[in-house]
Amino acid sequence: YDEYARLVAPYIEKYSGARVRLRNIPGSGGMRAMAELFKSPGDGLTIGIVNGSGMVISQVADISNSKYQIDELSYLARIAADTRVLTLSMQSPYKSIDDIFNAEAPLKIGATGYGGSTFVDAVVSRDLFALNVNVIHGFNNSATMRQSLLRGNIDGSWNSWGSVIDQVTSGHVKIVLQAGRTRIAALPEVPTVFEVLEKTADQVVARDILNAWMALHAVGRSVATPPGVPVAKLQVLREVFNKALNDQQFLDDAARARRSVDYASGEQMQILITEALDMPAEIRQFFINAVQSELQ
Repeated sequence: YDEYARLVAPYIEKYSGARVRLRNIPGSGGMRAMAELFKSPGDGLTIGIVNGSGMVISQVADISNSKYQIDELSYLARIAADTRVLTLSMQSPYKSIDDIFNAEAPLKIGATGYGGSTFVDAVVSRDLFALNVNVIHGFNNSATMRQSLLRGNIDGSWNSWGSVIDQVTSGHVKIVLQAGRTRIAALPEVPTVFEVLEKTADQVVARDILNAWMALHAVGRSVATPPGVPVAKLQVLREVFNKALNDQQFLDDAARARRSVDYASGEQMQILITEALDMPAEIRQFFINAVQSELQ
């Protein structure tokens, strides 16, 4: 999130004429930052990059009495919706997805705070596929968790593909599962979650859960303002991000940094948020149970 913010900041300045001051607010997998964004003045001067899937589920499961309503934010754009992947340390005794399905001893899967996508992906995949997994949560940030993974203190973690490319290339980790309907070009040998549906007890229900999970991932790394920003200001900001995220120099910068860009407009993001929150009751309850099982 920090790197995306630093990549796009000069282009926000370019197209808005405003100065941009970056501020990192770690804690609770992004919930602390979201709570602060939500209560900020609706004057159009404060924006935030939102951890989409984690924030939706945090609200659905009412983690720590979430102090925000994600559908009340005003969305400016989506920067990326990177494929989520299950990453294993090369030091782990588990080497493949079959090893995980057949594990007799619990795998240690790391996660940041309860509100983060690393946590949501870990508990959802564990419960959906009945994996023998202990979710080790509470890492302050993804960098700390990555260090633990590289040291072999945990077996693996869920991450965005863009965040682990360097570790895969250097041979420190390997990818054994990807969350998507089709395999991405960069991971042609890695199965998708839809390809292992036969491992679930009820494939019909499991497919519905996977579809809801993919809707969460589609929210991705989105940019939002607090509630109450006047329509005229909102339209200006949306146009700024439309220009910034489609600027060829920005795209070149992102490519050099090996950060994927998957732009969606603010209007499209409002629809994606609605779709992500609009779960059938039984699917919503599955997500609530998966999250709440770690809170008890």
